[in-house]
Amino acid sequence: MKTMAAISTAVTILALALVSCSANDRENSQGAVTSNSDESQSIVSEAADKANIVKDVSVSLDENDTDTSCPEDATKIEFDKEASVSGTGAQASGSTVTVTDEGAYVISGNTDDGQIIVDADGKTVHLILNGADISSAESAPIYVKNADKAVITLASGTTNTLTDSVDALYADAEAEEPNAAVFSKDDLTINGDGKLIINANFNNGINSKDDLYIVGGDIEVNAANNGIKGKDCVYIAADSVTVKTSEGDAIQSYNSSDGEKGFVLIERGDISLDSADNAVQAETTLAVRGGKLDIKSGNNGLKSKFYVDISGDSADINIDSANDGVKAGSDDGSDGYISVSEGILTVKAGDDGIHADCFIGISGGCVDITDSYEGIESKVIDISGGDIRVRSEDDGINVSDGSSSSFGTGRPEMLTPQTARWC
Repeated sequence: MKTMAAISTAVTILALALVSCSANDRENSQGAVTSNSDESQSIVSEAADKANIVKDVSVSLDENDTDTSCPEDATKIEFDKEASVSGTGAQASGSTVTVTDEGAYVISGNTDDGQIIVDADGKTVHLILNGADISSAESAPIYVKNADKAVITLASGTTNTLTDSVDALYADAEAEEPNAAVFSKDDLTINGDGKLIINANFNNGINSKDDLYIVGGDIEVNAANNGIKGKDCVYIAADSVTVKTSEGDAIQSYNSSDGEKGFVLIERGDISLDSADNAVQAETTLAVRGGKLDIKSGNNGLKSKFYVDISGDSADINIDSANDGVKAGSDDGSDGYISVSEGILTVKAGDDGIHADCFIGISGGCVDITDSYEGIESKVIDISGGDIRVRSEDDGINVSDGSSSSFGTGRPEMLTPQTARWC
């Protein structure tokens, strides 16, 4: 039996017992289920402390990150089967160009088997893609081997394509690197007004082993494994980002050794994600403060081991996931917090609409769970504002420790067709 519940006024639920909301089309309801247990109050207090940490999640862009200029004295790199270099700081060998000094490099032309290697220790290198179509049969078309930072600018009005091969080889077999069509061992920024198409047939689409900032351009990634990866963080404030993966996550940050890193921050952009695994996964915090996200996921929609924060009034998130729509939880269950304070969140989920191991707080915005097994589930749930509608097969709101044996069975069918968004 599917149930429907709508909450249009503040409801506070702080309990460690099971709570089921099963009224049909219940509007303007008020109620409270409370617990004064030491454990529930401790979780609420801890959630507040962790929320303060999440508010501090941010990035600081420097002048290099926002520099989209093309200096007159920039070195020119032209591909036409083989590569030619006009200027200083780079050397060509066949169809491979190695950049060894800081500065700007304008890249154009096409090749069926070429590569740009950046090997400039401690330097900032600016690669300007100006109508480049680079395929590589053996490795990453762009490989930042050594630098302080690499900036890739997509020149206005251009379309640029980078393609690797399913038969590519690792230059460093022990480290299994490079493992992406655009691979950087150091900080990587993508900006500009042009278009970038990445066809990653070997493994990942974009991978930075430090920070990854995407602050401009129209980015399209088709990846065999993960689409966009940044070890220390992934920051997106672009015009458009489209990712489709055959096996992995669409967007992922994966630093598990530093609690201040491993986060994903999305502030702007039309973002379309179609992932075999999680659509967006963060090791620590996943924050959406703006942008329009359209998500189809073979696993979870938004997932973090620590905290998911939806707090931007311009955030508009639509999720269709085989597992949970929004999920937060560590491997040992000691963490897992979700906060929704602004924006629009629409979820169709095969299992829980919103699930956190410890705490869910909804203080604003609009949440519409159009289909789920259980709608909203956590140990402690605090609803103090916002408009909420839940459609579920089992409990609409379930306050439990998750130890029961109930589970979903994949994407459920809609009870009745819905032709318009509720939020």
